[in-house]
Amino acid sequence: MQLLLTAATQFELQPTLDFLDSQRVKFPDWEVHALIGGVGIASTTYSLTTELLQRRPSVIMQAGIAGTLSPALLNAASPAVVAVNQDCFADAGVWQNEQWNDLFDLGLLDENAFPYTNRFLKNPWQQLLQHTHLQHVTGVTVQEITTQPQRIAWYEQNSSMVVESMEGAALHYVCLQQQVPFLQLRAVSNIIGERDKKNWRMKEAIAALNETLIRTINTICNLDETEFRL
Repeated sequence: MQLLLTAATQFELQPTLDFLDSQRVKFPDWEVHALIGGVGIASTTYSLTTELLQRRPSVIMQAGIAGTLSPALLNAASPAVVAVNQDCFADAGVWQNEQWNDLFDLGLLDENAFPYTNRFLKNPWQQLLQHTHLQHVTGVTVQEITTQPQRIAWYEQNSSMVVESMEGAALHYVCLQQQVPFLQLRAVSNIIGERDKKNWRMKEAIAALNETLIRTINTICNLDETEFRL
């Protein structure tokens, strides 16, 4: 069995890599590999696809920080870590007539054409998600980080999104296409639209993310292979 850990940047994953190396953790039936896939949809899609052409992991875990619309997830003693249950390419479309029209609204995609379900890229490995013991949330993936008040207000009024990243939907898309079990874990570091990084909790988010990631790796690598079936 093979577990692939992936993140956009090295620093998001480094504490876990250091732990695995320093402890020389060994799981009898597992090999654990890491992939730094790069920032953004294109880099993530390319790096994951290339990796899957070389070897087929039993499960892929993507970890990273994210912005959120929910202050409660950020303002606790430690920033929240969540599991993204469904994601989408949120800025593929057009803003017109004071509203957002995505590719489904424009008639360019069927909202239930594989790999989409009701417009989202949903993680069907629900049993695997349950083993994270994390809150399951809706994510959106963008190529341009959201800063415009009009767009933020639209999200708040018209979507169920909780976290925003630049890579999550790419993971969902590739893994659904290839039928590889996956998890997307996100630690919230900032409120969406907040560009003053003095108000971000980057250090705390990365610490919380990697603490959760290490715990989840231990859980996953002690599961029976039947847990990874649909």
